[in-house]
This record gives sequence, structure tokens and C-alpha cells, in this order.
Amino acid sequence: MKLIGGVGLLFLGSQIAIPANPVPITFQTFSVIFIGLSYRPGFALQTLASWLGLAALGAPGLANYSGGIQVMLGPTGGYLAGMLCAAPLLALFQGKISQNVKIKSSTHCVTIFLGVFFAHTLILIFGVSYLATFIGWSQAISYGFLPFFIVTGFLKGGVALRCWYCVPVPGEDSDLGAK
Repeated sequence: MKLIGGVGLLFLGSQIAIPANPVPITFQTFSVIFIGLSYRPGFALQTLASWLGLAALGAPGLANYSGGIQVMLGPTGGYLAGMLCAAPLLALFQGKISQNVKIKSSTHCVTIFLGVFFAHTLILIFGVSYLATFIGWSQAISYGFLPFFIVTGFLKGGVALRCWYCVPVPGEDSDLGAK
């Protein structure tokens, strides 16, 4: 059920979009970060791989109800690859940091936010590096990094962290940490 929920969250996050070229502003990153915070690393990877696999097969799970391998290999493909790496890495980081935490304190949340920041930056590095092969480095940074890093990165990362903060620590009263 968690797999379907995670894939559904990614599909939904893909459709909440502000059109922009060459990279639309979506809630995909929010979904990836929330999954990274809420799932164990292997399950986060499985969830992202399932979503991307369905999209590769043509399911309309990417921005603007798009799908297919040609979309995934287009200008936004690097962001998708970054998401596939970021969610399990964030899950690993969160698991290590939260391992002995009984109560989510402000210090704990600041540490987790640094992990969120790293995950978001990783997605952008993958995305901009690949986008640059289509439009050059200068434009890739202007259109594919700055609007996402400065504006939406902190907003989506903060909202995802706040949503996660409201969820019980995995292993306590929740099945979010279940294998």
C-alpha cells in the first residue's frame, strides 16, 4: 500500500505545476523529499524506480501528464535521475540521524533540514548538468538552478520537513519505517 501511496504522491506532485521553460516548477521535489524522509532507503528507491518505470512505459506521471522514454531523455531527464538518487540517500541520512531520537527536537529538525538541503541540491546538480547539454551552462544555471534553489527549494523542503515532523518517528506508532 505504501508503494502505491508513494507513486501516487509522485504522480500528483508532477501535476501541481507552474509552466516554465525549459523546466516546469512542480511539486515532484516535495514528493521526493517527503518520501526520502518517510521511507527506508530501499523502499524509497523502489518507489521512485516504480514511478519512473511507469513513466518510461508511457504512463502520464510526469509534469503536464507527460510520459515516455523520449520525455525522460529530454531536457528534464537529469532532474529525474537526481530524484532517483536523492530519495534513498535522504532516507539513509534521516534513518542514521533519527536512529536514537525519541522526540523530534529543533536541533534534530535543523540537522534533518541540512539533509533535505543536500537532497534538493543533488537533484539540481544532476538536473543542471544534463540540462546544460541542451541549452549550455549559462542558461542551465539561469533557468534550471536559480529559480529552484533560491525560491522553491527552501519552500518545498521546508513544507516537506514540516509534514514529516507531524508524522511519528518510524518504528514507534507508525508503519512508515516498516521494511
